[in-house]
Amino acid sequence: MDLAAGSLGTTTPPSGNYYNAGSSVPVTANPGSGWAFQSWSGPVAAPSATSTTVTMSAPRSVTATFVRAPSILFQSLVDGSASTKIMVSVDGGTPKLTPFTLNLSAGPHTVSTVATQPGNSGTQYVLTGWSANVGNGGAITIGGTADTYTASFATQYQLTVGTASGGSVTAPASGGYYASGAAVTITAVPAAGYAFSSWSSTGPATLANSGNASTTLTMGSGVQKITPVFVALSGITVLTNPSGLKAQITLNGITQSTFPANLAPGAAPTISVAATQTLATDPAGVRYVFTGWENSSTNPSRLITVGTSAATYTSSFAKQVLVTAQPLPSTTAGSGYTFSTFGVTLGTTNPATFVANAPTALSANFTQTAPPLVFGILGATDGGPAIQFNISAGSKLQGSVNVTTKLVITVVSGTGSVTPAYSNSTPFLIDAHTGVGYLVPLKVAGTVKKSRLPTLSQLPTKPTTSSPTRTCFRIHFHSCNRLP
Repeated sequence: MDLAAGSLGTTTPPSGNYYNAGSSVPVTANPGSGWAFQSWSGPVAAPSATSTTVTMSAPRSVTATFVRAPSILFQSLVDGSASTKIMVSVDGGTPKLTPFTLNLSAGPHTVSTVATQPGNSGTQYVLTGWSANVGNGGAITIGGTADTYTASFATQYQLTVGTASGGSVTAPASGGYYASGAAVTITAVPAAGYAFSSWSSTGPATLANSGNASTTLTMGSGVQKITPVFVALSGITVLTNPSGLKAQITLNGITQSTFPANLAPGAAPTISVAATQTLATDPAGVRYVFTGWENSSTNPSRLITVGTSAATYTSSFAKQVLVTAQPLPSTTAGSGYTFSTFGVTLGTTNPATFVANAPTALSANFTQTAPPLVFGILGATDGGPAIQFNISAGSKLQGSVNVTTKLVITVVSGTGSVTPAYSNSTPFLIDAHTGVGYLVPLKVAGTVKKSRLPTLSQLPTKPTTSSPTRTCFRIHFHSCNRLP
């Protein structure tokens, strides 16, 4: 069989070999540099295929025709810039680093690449797409002119999650790759007896809140490592003296009243007690008043800083007992006495209450009051009406006669009251023309006292309506054994 290729390429097998009659001999056209196979002439099975067969039923002569091939450039871009690190394969051949040039025969071909390829340490490249002249499945069509096919990639950076005693990280998994600008949720979970403190970060990423156990990390253009930091909790106990009273601790709006409260070192909670409290086991009238903390602070609410070890804070209270003092009623205390003041600084309020911080002696002061005094205003028939006065001993009364012949009796010194309430506005009317004296018998504390009003003949001339002057007289009392 004769094979002809000329100087533009070669063929295999070599020309001039002999083959058994009826055998099928494979033949291949190999274009030279800058040339491309076009077709076979002669009795070949597939004239347009680079590799085909010839059936030796007789001496055969076939010729491979070559044409000048267009230069086809295969290249890659990483993050928009030309790269020399991406591998591309043409027609299923061995992958080659881009950029490279091939002289391909006109017609259909394929181009492919691995979607994720390694980059520098801690980076990888991810395929984002091909140039528009690459069809589905990497199909390309070579024409008679030069062309370029481009694969585009984006860089991703590795995120490593470090380990720490006292807890773990539930997301993300360590070693994942992320594009610059990607938001990654990271979550740390402390173990029992520990609290999350912060995130330790190495690399260009930014943390939304490094103090939150669950937060967002935004990747930068570089390798990133994050490590959670956990701290052992410190037990904080707030005691009351006496025990059984209520105390609480508040941090970040959360309040608890069971102790110890396990808090992270560095935290600044508020411990507090109610200034006045009671115990359910005490009877009514007993209370406890806050007096201070163990550090001499007297504010019921106190800010503390949690240290690295357990701590106890003690609030002290003074027991107070409510005492009510009330004087005995007069029927018991003694007839003729009324309450005056208490022996403690309570003043004259009755009944009064006060708080005893220590045993306290109570006393009440009483003053003697005069019994009711009955003034018999006696006329000629010894049957005139009476005025009753409640007057203190030593009081003085004053009577006056006005133009309407009315006698008015008033208290001018001491204390007293009139029953009925005869006064200047409602004077007591007597007969001022009988010419007799008006006897006013009194009985004060068992002793009969008397006073005699002057008779009308002893009074000045009765005033007239045309001369509205007032005639007054004063009544004085003295002791005597009987009434005349």
